[in-house]
Amino acid sequence: MSNRVMPSSWAWKTLAGWTAHDLGLTAEARRYLTQAVADTQAADNPAHSAIVLYHLGRVPLDRGDGQEALKVFQLGQIAAQDAHSPAAVALLHTHEALAYAQIGDARRAVTSLRRAEDEYAHADDGDDWPEFLKFFDLSALQTSAARVHNQLGLTNAKHRDEATVRLSAALDEVPADRVRQRAFNLAWLATCNLADGNLAGGAEIGSQALDAVREVKSVRLLDALEPLQTEAERHQRHSDVRQLAHDIRQLRAA
Repeated sequence: MSNRVMPSSWAWKTLAGWTAHDLGLTAEARRYLTQAVADTQAADNPAHSAIVLYHLGRVPLDRGDGQEALKVFQLGQIAAQDAHSPAAVALLHTHEALAYAQIGDARRAVTSLRRAEDEYAHADDGDDWPEFLKFFDLSALQTSAARVHNQLGLTNAKHRDEATVRLSAALDEVPADRVRQRAFNLAWLATCNLADGNLAGGAEIGSQALDAVREVKSVRLLDALEPLQTEAERHQRHSDVRQLAHDIRQLRAA
């Protein structure tokens, strides 16, 4: 297949795979995204390979398989480096950090996150970035960093404090049309507040998160409510938190 035809091929397969992932169709997501990787490699386009490998790595990451996600993100880093794209390298390192946080390796998670922030600082201005990297702006980086600290903060108060600061900043910065990103951020911020003992505040933010989730109707978002549900169910003596846990169960079962 020629390079001229390839971009539309990898692009629609990536879109199809990501849509399948959002709908919870894991096997279809993997199939489309794996085909998209093959297309970009056949076209000898490492920049496109890197972005598709990012999407492919998100499938196991979002389903809780940090070890498998790490393998894919590290392949993506190689492609991003071959493409001489600091922005793509930053994107892959950010999600490598998320995978390390998911498997409980705090040291490597923080190291990868710092590398991502350093690479991002060396990237060109966003207006000059390729269209397929436009989504990875400063607010997206802030959100991903907050998510790393949020994951680590479930068992470490120091990281929880950092997550709260970064999530609050991300909520202030995220564009109004990114309802999905806002929903994720609210859910993680509510989880941090509950874990930190701020039950009234956590319940209020959690309720806002559920309102945002209802607007999007995404299986992936519903799955992301699991940590909030788990944390809420630990505080059943507080009426508002008990109601939040009930509402999450109802929403995820619908």
